[in-house]
Amino acid sequence: MDLFIDLLTGLCFFLGSLCIIIGACGLIKLPDVFSRIHAAGMIDTGGTAFFILGMMIQSGWSLITVKLLLIVVLDPDSESVPKISVMFAIFIFI
Repeated sequence: MDLFIDLLTGLCFFLGSLCIIIGACGLIKLPDVFSRIHAAGMIDTGGTAFFILGMMIQSGWSLITVKLLLIVVLDPDSESVPKISVMFAIFIFI
């Protein structure tokens, strides 16, 4: 059972790393700043979700799992405000 949990955790970490690498390539390849902001949001959402899911699987059922679940629930709210502020500032000055 421990081997299965370790393999599943490794798979989640691999998928999180893959999301971050693909998103970083998107940051380089995309043409305008609005598309790059969207790619940065996808990096944050996909990579963080898979990494935290892997940590939740590894920690088992404990208080740490509840705290990690709260991070997953509250993370989308914390990332949207700076992105919207930057997009609004860019839109004003263009």
